Amino acid sequence: MGKLRAMDQASPTSWSAKLPDRKLKLFVVGIGLGYWCLWGLAALLLAEGHPYADNPACAAIDPALLFWTCDLGGMADALGATLTNATLLVTLTVPLFVIAAQADPAVMPLATLGLAFNAIGLPAGLFVFVRSVRRLLQHLAR
Repeated sequence: MGKLRAMDQASPTSWSAKLPDRKLKLFVVGIGLGYWCLWGLAALLLAEGHPYADNPACAAIDPALLFWTCDLGGMADALGATLTNATLLVTLTVPLFVIAAQADPAVMPLATLGLAFNAIGLPAGLFVFVRSVRRLLQHLAR
């Protein structure tokens, strides 16, 4: 418990002062929260199934029934299907696109997008997680 209290009285050279600006910290926290939310949505889509599976205006565009399109539905259906497809694309299918990019260079933009999402989002998500656990432990130690 002594270490947690010592962290409260942090000097300007402590680990919490390494990010130079409060706006940058908020930006990194936003990226981290967005990363965890997208992975949570991807897990929910896998557990519950795609929300447009029962919509007659929507159709699956792959045999695994992961990606859907809603050409006959309204604008909200098309936007929802596009957002859920993008969520699955940047979270779950990144390894497939990296492997496919070795054989077909046309797939490289998708692989790069997914790799950038994970290369930036994972450290930001871990930053948010560690800070949250630290604050929880500080609160419990009081």
